[in-house]
Amino acid sequence: MIFDPLGCDFDPAMLSCKTGQSEGCIAPEKVAAIKKAFAGPKNAYGTQIYPGFLYDAGITMTGFAPGLLVLGSNGLFGPYTTATEIDVEREALHASDPLVEPASTNLSTFSGNGGRLIFFHGDSDPWFSPLDTLEYYKSLAVSNGGADKVAQWSRMFLVPGMAHCGGGPALDHFDMLSAVVNWVEKGTAPDLVIATGQAFPGRSRPLCPYPKHAQYMGAGDTQDAKNFRCQ
Repeated sequence: MIFDPLGCDFDPAMLSCKTGQSEGCIAPEKVAAIKKAFAGPKNAYGTQIYPGFLYDAGITMTGFAPGLLVLGSNGLFGPYTTATEIDVEREALHASDPLVEPASTNLSTFSGNGGRLIFFHGDSDPWFSPLDTLEYYKSLAVSNGGADKVAQWSRMFLVPGMAHCGGGPALDHFDMLSAVVNWVEKGTAPDLVIATGQAFPGRSRPLCPYPKHAQYMGAGDTQDAKNFRCQ
């Protein structure tokens, strides 16, 4: 389980096959494809059009929402495309259509009236990058008085291994509803949210608000959330 994905400096090239090697490695052309895909799309000028994806333990998972490195046969909306090319310029133009209302980052009225907002996103969501949600969360600081001010009414939680809203090799059972209710009604900000899951019976971990992440304190049962802290 990778609780600090933004601090993970994994490079697929370290698994690239050397000359004469064919097992226990990845072909160089596949390494190049993986790195390009995970970096996210760019236009002809090299400008990032959509955020990349995280290298996370769930990228090879199977099931309802297969990970980024697993090609299933059918998705929620029908058969997966087998296209190997996409017109990034056209798709970027469509996404920036003036008729499409951009997400507002000035939530001063919401927060000023006691609103509390919690985001969470699975690190192995194969449909929408968690970095996209994180970019929006970070952009709130620009329009709302800085990161410390935003943290007084909004928190962002990344969930290791989790797919789209759930599933994957993850602790995907957690109660964000009670967290936001307690924040609104009792003034108790969620400094952590305990997570469990069927993928790892008997294991619990604290989910931590960005930019903190769970770290083992060095003593006690490594399966018990109480022996971890957010820092």
